Amino acid sequence: MVAPTIATNAASNTGQSSITLNGTIGDLGGAATVNVSFEWGINTSYGNTTTTQAKSEIGAFTAGLSGLTSGMPYHFRAKAESEGGVSYGDNH
Repeated sequence: MVAPTIATNAASNTGQSSITLNGTIGDLGGAATVNVSFEWGINTSYGNTTTTQAKSEIGAFTAGLSGLTSGMPYHFRAKAESEGGVSYGDNH
């Protein structure tokens, strides 16, 4: 078993204080289920994590954020975890 593969995609539905984060699971790495989430924050130390979602198929997943400060730049990356290890998508 190997770590799952994951990609961070561009955010969508960007509003004054909300955003939708987008990611894609490319391979489950042999696991039956992969736990996915996003790490996010005002810098690349992130400091925040979205609610974990259990996925059993490859494909897209999303998470919504609200209560953000308008005009503040935020960083985020997708995270996938299984018995095979942890993988991260690129920082956006």
